[in-house]
Amino acid sequence: MSWLVPSITATMVGTAILAACYLYVYSLDRQPYLKVWAISWAVYFIRYALLLVMPARQKSPFLLIGNQLACLLSGILLLYGSYLFIGKKFPRIFLYLSVPGALWIFISILNRYSFLAMSLPTFGFLAYIYIWTGVIFIKAFPSEKKEAAVVGAGFIVWGIHKAGYPFLQPVVWFAPGVSFSAFIEFVVALGLLLVYFRKPGMIYRPAMKNSGRPFLQARIPSTSTDSRMEGI
Repeated sequence: MSWLVPSITATMVGTAILAACYLYVYSLDRQPYLKVWAISWAVYFIRYALLLVMPARQKSPFLLIGNQLACLLSGILLLYGSYLFIGKKFPRIFLYLSVPGALWIFISILNRYSFLAMSLPTFGFLAYIYIWTGVIFIKAFPSEKKEAAVVGAGFIVWGIHKAGYPFLQPVVWFAPGVSFSAFIEFVVALGLLLVYFRKPGMIYRPAMKNSGRPFLQARIPSTSTDSRMEGI
């Protein structure tokens, strides 16, 4: 327990930094998936913030509801952003399933169901989301095998970790478990950025003259004889 607060605090700060980094990249290249990913990390930050204050207010069910909803929403947003990134339509089935999932969080917690009954449907669904996200990344980017493999494997391991969470209630305040989850989170987040910067058509330029700000450019096909680059 003595290591729990420092572990959660460090992870919470790290997640806030991830959200800020994604927002910064989005300010350079306003792609919708960057915005969605940034919001996802911000929501995950809220999850850790609630987790940090839960021991002091164990009788408040609303903190646990907020924690569980933040986990669910963050996972949906990560998957949604990934589909935007690979240019495929987001399957609405995930949205349809998330609605009863959210309702179950309210019902199970307010009715004081067991931790296993409360968390198993939510984290089982999240495990599937994370594993599926890993699979689509591995399949979608054959030209960026190393980066995509890291992201895909990270999501799959994270999904397996999520699947085991409902069974770890007796050791839920186990600091090494929090640290492992944080490690996978950072691997996935940094891996996503690597895949993004290696995406075909994207190049990273150093700062222009009289500007301290780097910028991204996309290769834009041209029908004229002049080759053109449009900054974004």
